[in-house]
Amino acid sequence: MGYRRRLIRTTLVFLKIFLNFRKELALSRRLGYKTTQERMAAAHSKRAKELYDIAVESGGVFIKLCQFFSSRRDIFPEPYIKILSPLQDQVPPVAFEVLEPVLEKAFGDYQTVFRSVDSTPLASASLGQTHRAELHDGTQVVIKILKPDVKKTIDIDFAILFHVFSLLSHFKAVREIVNLLELLDEFVRVTGDELNFLREIHVLKQLKKGLGKFDFLYIPEVHEELCSQDVIVMEYCRGDKISDIAKWQERNNDPVILAQRLVDIYIAQFLELDWIHFDPHPGNILVTANNSFVLLDFGMS
Repeated sequence: MGYRRRLIRTTLVFLKIFLNFRKELALSRRLGYKTTQERMAAAHSKRAKELYDIAVESGGVFIKLCQFFSSRRDIFPEPYIKILSPLQDQVPPVAFEVLEPVLEKAFGDYQTVFRSVDSTPLASASLGQTHRAELHDGTQVVIKILKPDVKKTIDIDFAILFHVFSLLSHFKAVREIVNLLELLDEFVRVTGDELNFLREIHVLKQLKKGLGKFDFLYIPEVHEELCSQDVIVMEYCRGDKISDIAKWQERNNDPVILAQRLVDIYIAQFLELDWIHFDPHPGNILVTANNSFVLLDFGMS
């Protein structure tokens, strides 16, 4: 999609979102919150689906933005949360052939490093994609690869969002709900951090050390000698997504104990450490045996 078309399409979608929000505000003053939410549900769902479609088509920054929105229940109604939340851990993958140039840049002939690389991804995210692989000594690893189109389009995507958010910020009704430019500034900063995989490795090491007192938490080892700014090679760890309740309950994990332990992990980060894992969506928290966890993906920290 060209720059002009993306700008126009994105502007129109956000304008329609704004008009829905303004209508909702007027209705809520007459009808109350619950009735208004019921009346606006279909309109919000339609706009959220349009936003979802733009994200999937554009990829990269727009997927990240929708992930960001899906966590902001203080701003967005439930239809947005429901429709955009799957992008947290169900991003449409890119073909492995698209990622191969990144591996070739990092390793030359990457087959001299890896005995095999599974072309089917373990997971696809907004900025990166992970594939299971095996080193020549038999070690099972996961390769996290930065999607090459992200760096090519990120400046254009941020420019589009700046123009759209600047336009919407002229409306008083928008300013009363949220400061869009402050929101964009936070989003740009966080996304920029995630593009540097070397930073993510540093954070992982700091949290692995700082949270080592919890024998029920495991953070994967990293093969630093194989890593670069665009590629991370780490230990492969098994586990079930924390949202896959039926799976981990089959192994007699207790949800009450898991909840208590997860709170302990995060309280320790807030009170004792310099770093906080700030992307705790279901794909990044795995449940293993004996009420234990594996914590993944430290780009947003």
